[in-house]
Amino acid sequence: GHNFNSAAGTYWQPLDDPASSAEAYMRAGHSFINDGLWKNAGAAFASAASKYKVLGDTVSSTEAYMRAGDFYIKASEWGKAIESFYAITSSTVNKMPFSTAAAYYGKAYAHRQVGQMADADSALADANNLLYQYFGDGATGSTLSECFLKSVRSLETGVCHFYMPKFDAMSDDELLDYIKVFRDDTLYAVFALLRR
Repeated sequence: GHNFNSAAGTYWQPLDDPASSAEAYMRAGHSFINDGLWKNAGAAFASAASKYKVLGDTVSSTEAYMRAGDFYIKASEWGKAIESFYAITSSTVNKMPFSTAAAYYGKAYAHRQVGQMADADSALADANNLLYQYFGDGATGSTLSECFLKSVRSLETGVCHFYMPKFDAMSDDELLDYIKVFRDDTLYAVFALLRR
């Protein structure tokens, strides 16, 4: 396990049951976030992810590893961020393509921060290839643009294009914060960033 300080002491305690341990680690991670302890938050989420993995809960494991990677990046713990994103890309490729692609992008960012440009380029290529394989097979469109437009229409928000006015007033930093949480309009925020 990881050494956590008393900031999350009321939430974290060693438990034999993987499900209870995973929940305790998640609570500890959130407590560390509230205290601004990014590295500890990353460690707590990584521990939760490993417990969820033991339970066979791919969705929760992926979410926890993604959080771990994000907070390791925030703490400039590049190696640990890469490890967290690798745990996702090595186990969820065919089950959760969006999460896997996001993890590849996280790996690329972390690799760039430590000057590993070839690894960063490889991770970006893997993300792009995965998205093309998943969406470019003709079932959803033959080009990436067609795929995204079909996904926009499938949201049934009454919008059939890549534009949503509410994102015009947001700064780049606000948009980057906005897309960290998945919402039904996250795709529009991504396109707003791409247009700038």
